Amino acid sequence: MYAKLIKGQLVPLRQPLIIGGLDTFTNDESVIRAQGWKPVLLSDPPMQDGFYATSEWTETEDVITQEWTLHEVAQPEEPQIEP
Repeated sequence: MYAKLIKGQLVPLRQPLIIGGLDTFTNDESVIRAQGWKPVLLSDPPMQDGFYATSEWTETEDVITQEWTLHEVAQPEEPQIEP
């Protein structure tokens, strides 16, 4: 999968590419990369009881990587019953 990271949002590659004003359908990695598209490294979310995971994207010169952060699930407060 190839994509661009725009304002923190992953935008997947869609064909055709517009190159020199022409519609270009290609699977040639060098052509795709020359247009600024990068491969995406996806990963499985971590699993831990009482937590949920959110993903973010980081970008280097040649790849976009999915990273995960665990967040604790808020426990509902018990209602206070007065005698």
